[in-house]
Amino acid sequence: MKPARSFYNILIPTLIMTVIILVLLNVFTPANKIDFNELYFTGDLPKIVRLNEESKFSFAIHNLGNSKMTYDYEVYLQSGKINEGNLALDPDGTAVITPVFVIKDKTDNVSISVRLLDKSQEIHFWVDLE
Repeated sequence: MKPARSFYNILIPTLIMTVIILVLLNVFTPANKIDFNELYFTGDLPKIVRLNEESKFSFAIHNLGNSKMTYDYEVYLQSGKINEGNLALDPDGTAVITPVFVIKDKTDNVSISVRLLDKSQEIHFWVDLE
C-alpha cells in the first residue's frame, strides 16, 4: 500500500500547483487586443434609380474590437466621390450612415462603393438607370 500512497502524495500537490499556475497565467496575461470590424449594407438597396433624381441607401460600420476605433470612410459612384466622413465607435458600437446621391450621366448601370480607408475594406453594389 505504501507505493500507492506515495503516488497520491506526489499527484495531488502536482495537480494543485498546475491549477495555481493556470489561474495565475489567466489573471496576469493581458487580453488579446485584436481590433476588427464589420462593414455591411443595411435595409433594401436601390436596384433601379432615375436619372437626375435623389436616391439613397444605408450602410453600417460595427466595431467588434476591444477598444474605441476611429473610421474614415468614402462613398463613390463610378463618376467620383459622393460622400465621406469620419466617426469614432466604442467597443461593440455600430453607426448607420445613409448617403444621398444623384446620377447625372446616362449609362446602363452604375457601381456604388463604400470604402473604409484605414481598414482596406470595400463593399459595393450596382444600380440600373431608368
